[in-house]
Amino acid sequence: VKTAHGYAQVYGFATLFIMGVAYHVIVRFKGAPLHAPRVATASFWLQVGGVLTVALGALAGAPISGPAHLAGTAALLVAALAFGWNIDRTLPVSRMPAEPYESYLRAGCAWLVVATGLGLATAATGKTALQPVMWEGALWGFVGSWLFGMSLRILPVFMGVSTASARAARRLFIGYETSVAVWVTVALIEAWTLVPILRAVAGAALVVTTVSLVLQIGVLGPRERGAADDGGYAKFVVAAYAWLLAALVFAPGWSAVAAFGGAGVPALLFDFGRHAFTLGFLTQMIIGIATRIVPVFAGAPLWSPKARDVTFGLLNAAVAVRALQVVVELAGSAAAWPYISLSGAFGTAAFAT
Repeated sequence: VKTAHGYAQVYGFATLFIMGVAYHVIVRFKGAPLHAPRVATASFWLQVGGVLTVALGALAGAPISGPAHLAGTAALLVAALAFGWNIDRTLPVSRMPAEPYESYLRAGCAWLVVATGLGLATAATGKTALQPVMWEGALWGFVGSWLFGMSLRILPVFMGVSTASARAARRLFIGYETSVAVWVTVALIEAWTLVPILRAVAGAALVVTTVSLVLQIGVLGPRERGAADDGGYAKFVVAAYAWLLAALVFAPGWSAVAAFGGAGVPALLFDFGRHAFTLGFLTQMIIGIATRIVPVFAGAPLWSPKARDVTFGLLNAAVAVRALQVVVELAGSAAAWPYISLSGAFGTAAFAT
């Protein structure tokens, strides 16, 4: 069930959204046609088919799960290669000068290939210790790079935020991608042997570079007067970046501190950090951006601003209730444990709304 849940959320919901938006907006950013529309169509079906094969196979169990995992992850790897190749060939076609966000998009495509490759390696070898490494690459590498890159490109227009100079952007790009690479590499090494000091350094570097990047994007700072904002989608983006900071504290941050003391991260704290990223940051960014751009794409007003606002409340309630894991772990309050399940109810209601 956990495998099906992870693949459906990250490679289904999140990756399909990123791919779809990318195919639509990059040609408008660059004023050039998509390099290979047929490859884009193929990548869609490969992505959908791969996710369904892995998820349904995992739910079916043995003997179906093994072959389904292998076939599904192979399809996802081909989809990632097709998507990355198409984006990479589309970006330089325009005569417009390259912008800082493009580096993040290319890096994100590379991370998607790495992550899906690790998924295929897990299926082929049966070494389940590689699965957590895949999620680190998929989330901090692929998702992080794409959401940061798109934030640099669209949030100054959507929300009137001020970003750093192009020179500072290049330095922060190198810093972030390097820290993610080290973080994933350490996770890969620790699939065989623990190296606490490396994990401590990698976690600390990822926290520092990510916080610096958030400050560069400027979403938590002041905005220009008169910036276009109906008060609806912007709150999703601000809350998403706030939850990202929480994810940093309880995933790489806590991991770094614990490693300095020669210990591991308590499972409940790390799990909350993972959900703060996926449900608080990733999901909230997707829904917030969707309520802003889908009406523009469709040429019609948002069907229900009230439903959007209810979604915001339900989604943040889901993440906040999930934070009871921290209370259980640190305060030893077992009485709070049953209420954590309400997070799933709030989250399901948010998605449905």
